[in-house]
Amino acid sequence: MTKHIFPFLSFLLLLAGLSACEKAFIQNPDQNPEAIFQEAWDYVDRYYSYFDFKGVDWDSVYTAYESQISADMSEEELFHTLAEMLAILRDGHVNLDAPFGYSRYNGWYLDYPQNFDINVIERTYTNGEYEIVGPFLVYEFDDIGYVRYSRFTNGFSNANLNAVIDRFQDKKGVIFDVRDNGGGSLDNAVRLAARFTQERTLVGQTRRKDGPGRDDFTPWEERYISPASPSYDGPVVVLTNRSCYSATNYFIQYMRSLDQVTIVGDTSGGGSGIPNYTELANGWILRVSASQYQDNDGLELEGGIPPDFKVDITEDDKDQDLDTILEFALDLF
Repeated sequence: MTKHIFPFLSFLLLLAGLSACEKAFIQNPDQNPEAIFQEAWDYVDRYYSYFDFKGVDWDSVYTAYESQISADMSEEELFHTLAEMLAILRDGHVNLDAPFGYSRYNGWYLDYPQNFDINVIERTYTNGEYEIVGPFLVYEFDDIGYVRYSRFTNGFSNANLNAVIDRFQDKKGVIFDVRDNGGGSLDNAVRLAARFTQERTLVGQTRRKDGPGRDDFTPWEERYISPASPSYDGPVVVLTNRSCYSATNYFIQYMRSLDQVTIVGDTSGGGSGIPNYTELANGWILRVSASQYQDNDGLELEGGIPPDFKVDITEDDKDQDLDTILEFALDLF
């Protein structure tokens, strides 16, 4: 029986060698670097909605980056090349997600003052005496209410909203602080803004990319918010900075459409394009902005929403742990 072992082992080695050859020479043509580059570029070309607004010649981008793609480049090299290409769009909603990395453009807020420090709010102003109602930090400056909402991904119940609104009914004004809120659920933005209006209100118009041509969009469709009860009808100041993005950008637009609301701080970060997603042939996920959103006067909101009062935190106030923007808002009442 021993004499049969070595021929059998030789046969197993031969099979292993053939399998290795298959892996080396048989490659799915849809997953090679050239194909993945083409698939990614085509998807952006088909669905991205802000070429004109960003001043991007996507055909020239193809020419510049196609020459950098080679059949023998590694997955990591391909990923970083595609990420660099996508960054030309200057869009926080354009991302490439791979098992080993995630690309995102951050210039929409990194090139601007921060204008917010939660430690200053907690130590100088509330001294830890605030209340937590769902995702909301709630405080009172005598007859002025203050609400901090840090993320629209953080859900809330109607009971949470009722408690916040009812608490401030007898106040002469409310400050709503959404600085550093990077977005999340549009539904949360609508539900929250609905508590500050007493009538159905036009808050802008939107359209989506729906064809292969660069100008193929659906017709503009008006957007409204409708009141929900209980509501607050007194003066409201919304505090903003460049790190207000995506759903927060929408919330700011909803609120600035109301007569009793004043926006204070810096221009928001933008991000008004609702994303589309696709899975590339190699399993990576590509996301792009596929819609446009304008205010009631036709201003495109992708680049951010300007405040009614532009205020930055001064160096002197920083040194004294004061918040210039909050101080300005308090003086408005």
